[in-house]
Amino acid sequence: EIQKIAERRTKLGLLLARTSQENKISVSEDDIRNEVTKQIQRMPEQAQAIVDYYRQNPSAAESLKGQILENKTMLFMLGKVHTTQKKVTPEKISEIYAEIIKRPIE
Repeated sequence: EIQKIAERRTKLGLLLARTSQENKISVSEDDIRNEVTKQIQRMPEQAQAIVDYYRQNPSAAESLKGQILENKTMLFMLGKVHTTQKKVTPEKISEIYAEIIKRPIE
């Protein structure tokens, strides 16, 4: 089970990386500042500690950059999705769900 989860995460990571590269999605300094500002707004009493944390921990700053890139890429992908509404019965939903969980991770 752990191996299946790891494989799925790896494939998702590769998909996100490829999508961001092919579509030239990147993280700017403004993106990083905006995310740090959001964190400060959630915890204003910790403002200086948050800023210091990212300045003093390059790995944390890189991790934040990775999270931002992932979010931007996901938003890009969601923007490409076209949906339609369809009425289905609860039984059909159960059937679809059962089919999905039986599929192997590709």
